[in-house]
Amino acid sequence: MVTCPGRILRLAFFSAVLWTVGAVGSFAQDTGNPFGSGTAESNGPLQLSLTTNKGCGGVFKDGEPITIWFRAGKSATLTMTNTKPDGQSTMPVNGLPANAGWPYRIDSTVGQPLGTRTLRLSARAGDVTDFVECSFTVIGDGPPPIVAHLGTDRGCGESAVYQRGEPVTVTWSVEENATVRLVLERPDGEVVLRDNFAAQANQLYTETGNAGSLVGGRTLRLTATAGDRSGFTACGFQVVETVPQTSLIARFETDKGCGSGAVFQDGDPISFFIRLNETARVTLTSTRPNGSSVLLDNELVYANDLVRLDRLVGQPLGTRTLTLIVYTSTRTETQQCTYEVISKPIDNSIQIALSTNRGAGNGAVFKTNESIQINFTLSTYAFVRVRIVGPFSTQQLLNNYEVDGNPPVHLTLGVGQPAGTRTIVIDALSGEHGGHAELSFNVEN
Repeated sequence: MVTCPGRILRLAFFSAVLWTVGAVGSFAQDTGNPFGSGTAESNGPLQLSLTTNKGCGGVFKDGEPITIWFRAGKSATLTMTNTKPDGQSTMPVNGLPANAGWPYRIDSTVGQPLGTRTLRLSARAGDVTDFVECSFTVIGDGPPPIVAHLGTDRGCGESAVYQRGEPVTVTWSVEENATVRLVLERPDGEVVLRDNFAAQANQLYTETGNAGSLVGGRTLRLTATAGDRSGFTACGFQVVETVPQTSLIARFETDKGCGSGAVFQDGDPISFFIRLNETARVTLTSTRPNGSSVLLDNELVYANDLVRLDRLVGQPLGTRTLTLIVYTSTRTETQQCTYEVISKPIDNSIQIALSTNRGAGNGAVFKTNESIQINFTLSTYAFVRVRIVGPFSTQQLLNNYEVDGNPPVHLTLGVGQPAGTRTIVIDALSGEHGGHAELSFNVEN
């Protein structure tokens, strides 16, 4: 295995060791790509991947080796929690500064308690967050355990927070006929929700109630038995005095973002992305220069699910405004996203000479505390758009800026954070003629 230079991190997770693989190329030559069909993908803004050497949903025997593979498609700070069948959690990864696209691994051995474990990989890059989950099951030498599923309408663990007295919905199921006992452990004792209940295979059962008046942790514990076999799972949640009011909308944008950097040519494909922090109904309207159309009408969207709509942009040209209205039983939230549609040139006859103060080749290196000078000339008169596409955002420098042919244009700006690869992109348009140029450079701390 080719590994990156640097320290090896020892983690409190199966007595595991974590390290990075030097590059995707050397990694692929060494072991093949571990992110196969059993991989959990976030499909969110940070493009998280998480799997085991047996994929998500894999079954391991007590004492068997396990490898956890994970990565982020963009540079981010990663945290991983491991929730065990008894409801206890550990944090094998805490605040790891991960490089974009690099695979990381944890090698260890599974152990007690038997049952299903859930790995949750969370990522943050500035104000952008994302997560993905992957479960696997540990069995003993005897008969395999009964597989059971248990959760609340807000999930389990750190994301499952309720205000005092707030309604709580618990859902559970077992994958085969079994006798079930379901209890809720509260700060003041235990409440039995189901006892000696004959549950049918794969039927979803629901328990409704409220969070109660006592602030503190709660743990749901489900035990299933059938003959000499049993199964166990748990789900924890918190009850607080008041739940901080967070936005209903976690993500709403096009595949080029919103605003000045979101420019599409007539006929281009476009994607709209919506992710909510709470389950709610949404209406999405697109307003064009010549009218409006409804893209989603009172559609139910579940918390943390990514909704993607794929379309083609067309006439008329000009500014489009997407309006998203999200509403629950207690509140309504509205957010807008604008993008621009421009005409598509019939050729790329406009020549663009592009360079920086470190030359015209790709791969020049700048420090975050340095300045960069962008230089370009055009072969003819045109209107240009200049932007820098970075790891997490697009910086618009010029938009519809008039350039009179050969006189050079010089743009100087500070490089700044974050580190990573950035690409200068210039588009020129003059009537039916166009031009395009790109130049990449690297930023180091």
